[in-house]
Amino acid sequence: MERLRLDDPERVGPYRIIGRLDPEYAHTPVPTRRYIARDVSGNRTVVVTLPRNEAADDREHWVRFAAEAENARRIRQAYPFPWIWAIDEVAGEAGAEPPWYAAPYLPALPLPTALELYGAPLPEETVRALGAALAETLAALHAEGQTHAGVAPGAVLVAGDGPRLTGFGDVRAAAVDGTPRRGLPGLAADFLPPEQLTGGRPRPLGDVYALGAVLTYAATGRTVPEAGLLPAGLRSIVTACLAADPADRPQARDVVTSLVRGGRQPVAVPSVAAPVPTSFDATADRAASLLGPGWLPGRLIAAIAEQSAEVLAAETDVTENEAATAAVARAGVHPATETDRPATALTGPPVLTSPDRQAAHSPHTVRTGAAGAQEALTTPGDAGVSATRSSLHAAFTSLNSSRRALLLGAAAGAAGVAIGGGAVWGATAPDPDPPTEAERLAAAHRTRHRLKGAPPQPRWRHDLTGPASYFPPYIWRQRVAVVSGRTTVAGLDMRTGKQLWNQDAVRPTGTAVAVGEDLLLVPGLPLTVLDARTGKVAWQAKRYGKGGKSPFEQLLAMEQNTVWFAAGGEDGTQRVTVAYDIRRREEIWRSPLPPDFIDGRLTDDALVVTSGTSPGKAMKKTGGEALRSIVLNRRNGVEHDTVTYDGAEKGQPVAAQGSTLIVGADDALRGYELGHGGAAKWSVRRPVATRRRVIPPFGPPTVHDGTVYAADAWYMVHAVAAATGDIRWQREHGFRMPGMLPPPNVVVSPSGRTIVMAGIYEIDAFDTSDGALRWRFADLNGSAGAPLRRRVALTDEMAVVLSGRTVYALPTD
Repeated sequence: MERLRLDDPERVGPYRIIGRLDPEYAHTPVPTRRYIARDVSGNRTVVVTLPRNEAADDREHWVRFAAEAENARRIRQAYPFPWIWAIDEVAGEAGAEPPWYAAPYLPALPLPTALELYGAPLPEETVRALGAALAETLAALHAEGQTHAGVAPGAVLVAGDGPRLTGFGDVRAAAVDGTPRRGLPGLAADFLPPEQLTGGRPRPLGDVYALGAVLTYAATGRTVPEAGLLPAGLRSIVTACLAADPADRPQARDVVTSLVRGGRQPVAVPSVAAPVPTSFDATADRAASLLGPGWLPGRLIAAIAEQSAEVLAAETDVTENEAATAAVARAGVHPATETDRPATALTGPPVLTSPDRQAAHSPHTVRTGAAGAQEALTTPGDAGVSATRSSLHAAFTSLNSSRRALLLGAAAGAAGVAIGGGAVWGATAPDPDPPTEAERLAAAHRTRHRLKGAPPQPRWRHDLTGPASYFPPYIWRQRVAVVSGRTTVAGLDMRTGKQLWNQDAVRPTGTAVAVGEDLLLVPGLPLTVLDARTGKVAWQAKRYGKGGKSPFEQLLAMEQNTVWFAAGGEDGTQRVTVAYDIRRREEIWRSPLPPDFIDGRLTDDALVVTSGTSPGKAMKKTGGEALRSIVLNRRNGVEHDTVTYDGAEKGQPVAAQGSTLIVGADDALRGYELGHGGAAKWSVRRPVATRRRVIPPFGPPTVHDGTVYAADAWYMVHAVAAATGDIRWQREHGFRMPGMLPPPNVVVSPSGRTIVMAGIYEIDAFDTSDGALRWRFADLNGSAGAPLRRRVALTDEMAVVLSGRTVYALPTD
């Protein structure tokens, strides 16, 4: 524990600062200030983290700092990731005081301090165990769609039972995406992957690069050494982590495997009956096989024990003085005046000058504080209180004895630290607490004002029951958010998120849509119309239900009171396109439909049905078969044309604008004439750097007011004129996803001012005028397996996000 400086705070929220966790002049910078502190009751010891002093006037940084801390807290509560620091308290918005967060204190040394105390690079087996634990944590985070974006030597704490990874989101908090991060306070360029230095969005493979840099530092004491300085057993995997191209780096789970296999301890095989904490269960806790007794050098074990003893000594000092003062106040004893109070008496929290702070935690100070408090209790004063003072003195002596016994026990428990820190941790571990003072204050002083770069605060959250849904929500008249699952449909109040109704008389196969004045059409078996206000069934078309003559398959298009959908034929083999009048509840016409034609778009006078995949399913190539469409007269179903589109493949997503069919192809966004033989009108390609060997595919396009918006698999968003293909803007907001995951969907608000990109990992909002990023929002979508793609519906003020089984309402501005 380091001594405090003049410019260090004395209190943060409900906590009194005891000392610094990091040295004043660290060889490797830390992007935050970290203090060991305890609450006024003396029962809870924490590490409090604040922004650096250089950010004292940067309110935007404050908001990003608090947002990343809150995200880390939610993630750690949702999943007990191995070896990650458990933040349990976050406070601060755009107020007059800087934000902060707190985590339970654990005796531990920052990695740079550990190297300094050891006096040399750490042993290879220590580095191997350290790296396996960190890689295991990163792999678990990545499996849940999260990026740590803060791996650095200062973010690693070395404890007796293994490391703890802190600093979640430090890179994102330091600067918004698109802003170069070289030279920012607390961020060392040697530990940042090249793509993040230039302002790129942090991605999982960037964490792997930072991990390689941390292991290099631990094994050599240098940040950028020659490969020959690395121990032979670590050289191959660490060098691979430091590849300049993210595509050449290993996945975090592969780093775990490499480090564990090279270790001297046997690999522990998880029990088949063990609970599954995360989707990373296949490799969970493998690092524990390397973290047995002896993994940490004895010199560092002694340093950890010494830190614990210093913390407990400092706690005893302040607790004695504050306990005495509180006891006097409860007894109604008035403090002595300045003229008659002994010089050593402390009747309130001490205000320390710089020399006082340097001596505040010495054994002499502890004795002086105790003696001074006892002397204050026995100072002559008003008559009639001597008996009360005697009883207070006895109570205080008992408190003092128990505190000292605790201190002596912990100081003598260095062996406990070597085994796993249990003895010392038990001395300071908190009991479950009610909402903290900081949480209550934050709840009472919330603001809807959000600064640039900060994610929005959800207006509400609702957790659904049953299986996760694949269908986007639908917003009815900005009053009801309609969520269609696989077995039920629910209506949520747009203001509060409370469930208004639930209907399980239908098995939805798509998103509900409004028909008529107060009705909702639910595609499914059977075709069902609900009352939008109550969720009650208005009527069902049994003919198109399970066991009916023409079972409903897929909604193709709708306009006013007419819907067009694909259904099974009456003979059980021939599929048909059906035009149906909702108001009159009668079929208008039906026309034969080939087996693989299930995606429909309306033009001014035609229904264009294309070959493709069902909504919600991943795109995949179909052996190079060309995309085709059937053009039907929308009024009578007569087939006008069959068109083949050269350069586009079956299964690729499409949209229509006027007489133009827009296709999100594997190498370009393309526009075709619906008629005239499907002639190509325009093509827009992604600007591709020469070092990238794979061109990402385009996702589903959406059209608003003559502009096509689409995103590719590297999260570049494109805005293109639908009629001509003229590029209005292109903005890249990320890098290639591991394994080339499907591209994200995009949704445009009714006013056309906001575009939201919804992917597997996060939600991003942009300004449609220039593609500027407004905010990003990431959460854990609750999936026990692979993360699910998020689905979004927009109003001009709100984004309703379906994330697994959780529904959020986010303000768009």
